[in-house]
Amino acid sequence: METVVVEHHNAVRRIILNRPSRRNAQNFLMWRELDEVGARISNDPNVRCVVITGLENFSSGIDLAEVAPPDGALISIGHLARTDMAAATKKLADIQSQFLWITESHLPVVAAVRGVALGAGLELALACDVRIVASDARLSLPEVSIGVVPDLGGCHHLLAGVGYERAFDLIMNSREITGIDAVALGIALKHDIDSKIDPLALSYAHAIADLAPTAVRYTKRALKSRTSAESLIEAAKGMAQGLVALAGAGDPPAAD
Repeated sequence: METVVVEHHNAVRRIILNRPSRRNAQNFLMWRELDEVGARISNDPNVRCVVITGLENFSSGIDLAEVAPPDGALISIGHLARTDMAAATKKLADIQSQFLWITESHLPVVAAVRGVALGAGLELALACDVRIVASDARLSLPEVSIGVVPDLGGCHHLLAGVGYERAFDLIMNSREITGIDAVALGIALKHDIDSKIDPLALSYAHAIADLAPTAVRYTKRALKSRTSAESLIEAAKGMAQGLVALAGAGDPPAAD
């Protein structure tokens, strides 16, 4: 792995974005490596929780110098869209899919955010279940100011976190906020000085990892369900499996 480092902390895996000279700007290689690491971790029965962080900074967003020069891959999608919008949309969806394991994995994911989290960087953090941020971290979704859209889940996740009006204002005006602001707005769980972010995130992750994995899995599913009915179904599945364990009847059968 060139752009991502994975550390093992008992049942917790810590993923570190590792392009510090570019403030961990995201390129196609980083997206592929995140996708590969996510698939491996999600299928590892020994992993109970994940922390995502960055070396020196969380992430300054897409590496425009590499990904979007005049002859770059993203601009080529723009040219393709002139003649085949469906094909262009499919290419963008392929990029988006490399973030999906974070929201679709049964594992809880904690973001430890320091430095900058801009554009795709903030979208990566927002895709996680919990964010613990440095008080002086800088967060923003500036895409609209350059004529594009936050397309890696930022609109959806920010809406869920702060409501329509606040999300509209933050995105449309490319507002930059601090870690302190993020906690006040409900975007992050807690803030502290930079040196305490990693210990706080690992401590939080270890506490989650100590919980019954079935209960964690189905609680996350229930919370992320799109409707009340779906949430009740997922909660019932988790409750049934938990009761099997509490009754001492052995391992519960797998449920979809």
